[in-house]
Amino acid sequence: MLAQAWNSKTYYNDELVREIYDELGLIPEENNIYNSFIDLLEDNFDLDGKNIIEVGGGHIPRLSKRLLTSNENIGVIRVYDPKLSRYEKNTSRLKLYHHEFTENCSHIEGTDLLIGLMPCSGTYALVKSAVDNEKEFMVALCEGGYNDDIYDYEDKKELWLESILTLAKKSGKIGVDYDTLAKYDDDYPVIYSKKR
Repeated sequence: MLAQAWNSKTYYNDELVREIYDELGLIPEENNIYNSFIDLLEDNFDLDGKNIIEVGGGHIPRLSKRLLTSNENIGVIRVYDPKLSRYEKNTSRLKLYHHEFTENCSHIEGTDLLIGLMPCSGTYALVKSAVDNEKEFMVALCEGGYNDDIYDYEDKKELWLESILTLAKKSGKIGVDYDTLAKYDDDYPVIYSKKR
């Protein structure tokens, strides 16, 4: 399966390397960004019985797989990403959608929480859909901002954070806060909302 995740149409990227390393168990648990995101998620949300949408799950949906392994009481996780490997299979609790998540996604009904670990251009749709449908969410912003351009991120990171925070705060029915995954050497912001 790992060989198929990397094919002639796939270019080198950090995300895919991280997914493969995690799939093979080569990332020390204490340095694993998936653990960091899950820890922050579990610190802020009760995940038992929750149906979740993950936006930008990558080629190998490691975050969702880890979530389902760490908590057998989570409901169904729906993962959206056009990059998802065709060799990844649906299960009773993991549903894979090989296309982008949009603001008008029909699967939002019955969803309790939307998440994304650096979904870059999918961030806006995730947050807007959560706000419009009064759903809780947690998203770790990526270093590339909306356009996934890591080269101008340093110049625009405050603007990127502020624009997503402004969008997130449009609904008065959910409280918005943010943190970072700094204890895992990742200082990119994580924005999350909780129903009041």
